[in-house]
Amino acid sequence: MMAFNMFRFLSSASAVFMAGVLMAGVAVAGSVSPKTFKVPMAFSKLALLKAPEVDVPPVLDGMTFDSCWRNISAVTLRLGSEENPLPVEVKACVAGGVMYLLVRYQAGKDARLHRPWHWDAKRKIYVSGDEREETLYVALRSLNGGKTDVWAWRAGRTDPAGFAEDMSIVNGGLVVDSGRGCWYSEYLGGFAGDMVPRFMNREPSGSVADVRARGHWDKGRLTIEFARKLDTGWKDDIVLGRVLLVSVAREPGR
Repeated sequence: MMAFNMFRFLSSASAVFMAGVLMAGVAVAGSVSPKTFKVPMAFSKLALLKAPEVDVPPVLDGMTFDSCWRNISAVTLRLGSEENPLPVEVKACVAGGVMYLLVRYQAGKDARLHRPWHWDAKRKIYVSGDEREETLYVALRSLNGGKTDVWAWRAGRTDPAGFAEDMSIVNGGLVVDSGRGCWYSEYLGGFAGDMVPRFMNREPSGSVADVRARGHWDKGRLTIEFARKLDTGWKDDIVLGRVLLVSVAREPGR
């Protein structure tokens, strides 16, 4: 593991700033466009990730039973403080021109609810709840520098559709790639239950739909599998090689 941070995100009331983008040493800062998502305070330190070629690809189900994963060593990244870090294991492989990632870490409860609508009987309206989904960001970059791809898996919004959001770093923030995402927000005017989902799924399209993903909790441990073509053909994606730099960040569910 390389002994320096990939990048850190700092938030203020009006903007999100990013300092030190990966190895290139390119500092970018400024206001964030409306398309930019809020991100965790810090990513893990960079690590070198190797993706060997395998004959049979894994089934994208958030499980670890696939034979291809058994003989691949994991890279361990660490989130949080040095005194109490959270280990995050990452494995990668390539099959049929597609890269597969497996990410595992201790995540506690199965946190899939995200800001559901709660009925306020007094005001007769729905208000947003405090529940938050588990979210994991995986950042990938080639050894030669250039752009950084970020894949955002969201337990409540993207996982039911079988995708992760494909993002890029633009003007100091994380911006969703072009196309139609796999989720949208819906507001209900009349009573439909004490608590109802706020976010619905749909078939995604375009560059944002490049990354398929599935997550699975087992006794507090979360496993997420990702899959993306090595070369998607989109300008806002990097071409993945069999050796990459990887980093992760997390927004814990609650």
